[in-house]
Amino acid sequence: LKKKAHHKAKETNAPKKTDALLSEEINEMINKRNSLARENYESSQVFEKMTQIINQHKKFEKSDISLCPSDWHDLIVETDRRWNQITLHLQTDYMLTPDEIKVCCLYLTDFPTSHLQYILNCSRDTVYKKGYQILENRIGQSRKQISLKDFLRHYSQEKGLDHN
Repeated sequence: LKKKAHHKAKETNAPKKTDALLSEEINEMINKRNSLARENYESSQVFEKMTQIINQHKKFEKSDISLCPSDWHDLIVETDRRWNQITLHLQTDYMLTPDEIKVCCLYLTDFPTSHLQYILNCSRDTVYKKGYQILENRIGQSRKQISLKDFLRHYSQEKGLDHN
């Protein structure tokens, strides 16, 4: 009983962390988590394969590498890991098709949109059209007001999924 009273006295005398300090610590932890998630994503096999595809296209104007179905699956898994299950939220909120989810995953990479044509094996114009169709037909946003990439980043922040 004496120990409990002494322990309780210690607790009340211990300095309490202020809300600002707690908030700062939380932000530091979130930033560290985001950094680790990004590093993990960028060291994944699928990210490395996409980088190889892009580099081959830039160097030789073609690539003998392409993403197979298991690579697409890995891209979705890695995207969900980095962006806190964003594909599930997009499917739930906007009823996106599996192909539309793949496009959104590519838009969430840090690759320039113009490089996505190499991964999708289509023209640059087709990449932009796919993005516009998702944005306007599924999400209900005007491409004149926001790009798909910007929408996805805002959406992730709004949903508390932002881990970039």
